[in-house]
Amino acid sequence: MTAARELTKRAAEAAITADSKENAAIWWENAALREAASGDASQGVQDAADGLKLAPESQGVGVEAALAFAMASETAEPYPWPKTWTSGIRSIPRCSHFGCLLFAHNWR
Repeated sequence: MTAARELTKRAAEAAITADSKENAAIWWENAALREAASGDASQGVQDAADGLKLAPESQGVGVEAALAFAMASETAEPYPWPKTWTSGIRSIPRCSHFGCLLFAHNWR
């Protein structure tokens, strides 16, 4: 796991250097999913939050973060998703577009 964490850090730093914060955020979200799946919930939550800080408006980053929070059984307040993502979601079927995002966060 130590090698995977180091490689993730290096990949994210390289993406930031290349002026691609969204790609760096996706690396952190992938790490969050890996950590949550392996049972390290606190590291998974930290990695997901780090990714969201880099690209808070990215839909892809948001979806991965929601899944990581759900996998880690995060019980804190839900992340304040941008209103443009969540407007009209209540009328969308459970797993259409961003419905999965909200469903994933509440799945435990």
